[in-house]
Amino acid sequence: MTLAKKTVGLWLSAFGKRVQQQTVTPGGSLDLGATQIPTPVVPTHTASGDDDTDCKRVRCIALTFDDGPAAPARTTAAIKAATGEAPTLFAQTVIDKAKRNDVVLMHDIHPTSVAAVPQIPRTLTARGFHFVTVSHLRATL
Repeated sequence: MTLAKKTVGLWLSAFGKRVQQQTVTPGGSLDLGATQIPTPVVPTHTASGDDDTDCKRVRCIALTFDDGPAAPARTTAAIKAATGEAPTLFAQTVIDKAKRNDVVLMHDIHPTSVAAVPQIPRTLTARGFHFVTVSHLRATL
């Protein structure tokens, strides 16, 4: 069954209408509805293949971001700016439910996820988690 665009449009929220507009006419920016833009994170190190974190001995966790379904979204560029490398894998009550060796999938199309990102690494690091890449996590388990 196919519904007319005019009919579907009546059911969309304001955010849904912004997403629909972005998929129909991709643009350089996407209004995610966030009330504030987080300050850029300054990396403490760059990602490298020589990470010696032993996930069998410490509490590891990996964050991964899905930057779809919008047009070329900003997530890849932001990760590269923060870590020095573009992600090679893409994959929420994160803080309360995080467990050892979890892979947490975040979506940049959800304003609540975007707003939570700065707090997640600070809080989970303070709770003893070590952030690693998904590839590292998979290779060490």
